[in-house]
Amino acid sequence: AFLESYLTAGPTLQYGQERWLARQWTLVSEASVTSGLRDGAVFALRCLDFSLVVSVKKMPFVQMGEEYVDPKSHKFVLRLQSETSV
Repeated sequence: AFLESYLTAGPTLQYGQERWLARQWTLVSEASVTSGLRDGAVFALRCLDFSLVVSVKKMPFVQMGEEYVDPKSHKFVLRLQSETSV
């Protein structure tokens, strides 16, 4: 369902085994091939007569911690005034 919005109906391409088992890919990129991947980088991997375009997106990093809080230390007083609605 996710890919349906990106695909259109058309003739089916069938490749022989020599095509999909190819071992040599060509990297096409405007960035230097010795630099690391960065958010927003786009490059293509080409093999014979087809290519795969890759767009790099940064994954969010979430750091979580755990801390024990004594339930007896969580006391509060609720003071109601006549104009306060609860």
